[in-house]
Amino acid sequence: INIDLKKKPDWFVNSTPGTVPVLLHKGSIIPDSMITSDYLDEVYPETKLHPSDPIQKALDRVAVAKAGAVMGFLRHFLTGSPLTDNEKKEHFANVIGKMKEFDDEIASRNTLFLGGDLPCMADYMIWPFYERIVCLPNLFPNLKDELTIPSELSNLGNWIEAMRSTGPVR
Repeated sequence: INIDLKKKPDWFVNSTPGTVPVLLHKGSIIPDSMITSDYLDEVYPETKLHPSDPIQKALDRVAVAKAGAVMGFLRHFLTGSPLTDNEKKEHFANVIGKMKEFDDEIASRNTLFLGGDLPCMADYMIWPFYERIVCLPNLFPNLKDELTIPSELSNLGNWIEAMRSTGPVR
């Protein structure tokens, strides 16, 4: 269901927590990225995205929650009150620590994706944050060098390139 977030329909406001996407399936409205993805993962089990190990599933959710800090940065950066160039640089410098944590998480798993050889639910839930971050140099060309993910975060860089090559992301 497509939702105009500037003119939210009453049914959307009354039946969801206000998050998108929204899936209408078998007469039920299922909102929010993680909830919708979990639902689809259970309804269509032939292509499982969550690991079968409950501990790994929990650890993946921790990785997604930590990545949420990056989304908070982006939300403020792109939709908050206008920032000066110095404030943009300062905000980006602050989020590099969160990117480093994700780089370390990928390194600790010693795999290309969090899910191993193939992306898992956590990879797909985290991807939108980094998909937007890599666009910042294009949005603010005068700050291209300051808003680029540091090359030292090579695991993150490799993960971004690998995610770009997956069918659902392409």
